[in-house]
Amino acid sequence: MPYRILTFLICAALLLFSSVHAGDNNRLTVAWLENGTVNVWHSGDSAPTPHKVPDTISGNIGQLLISTDGQYVAANITYPGSLWLVTPTDPELIEAVPNQALPTTDDPKYIRIDNLQRGANNTFYFNTANHP
Repeated sequence: MPYRILTFLICAALLLFSSVHAGDNNRLTVAWLENGTVNVWHSGDSAPTPHKVPDTISGNIGQLLISTDGQYVAANITYPGSLWLVTPTDPELIEAVPNQALPTTDDPKYIRIDNLQRGANNTFYFNTANHP
């Protein structure tokens, strides 16, 4: 019984002293993959903005993650591992982290971006993993 009370107090303290802020983004942003394009829609837009996915990575997008300000979308490519960005000004995805920049072990094609997370000021964090 005392452990339940202690656990409750620790959880309450964590909730009170930790908070997650979405930066200055006060608009809803939605991103999705459809028919070889990454579509990005912001509240107030009449239609989504399509961003063409290069044929070399089409079908290999494992995750889309929107930046805290809603301006950028990171596309985590599963095979071969790389990171591409959707920017507000470019109609196509831009390769931010090529597979060759990732650390290699046995075979570079098995190195992938893992645990992609967003940070403040349009920053994305990730680690790498070997997935043969």
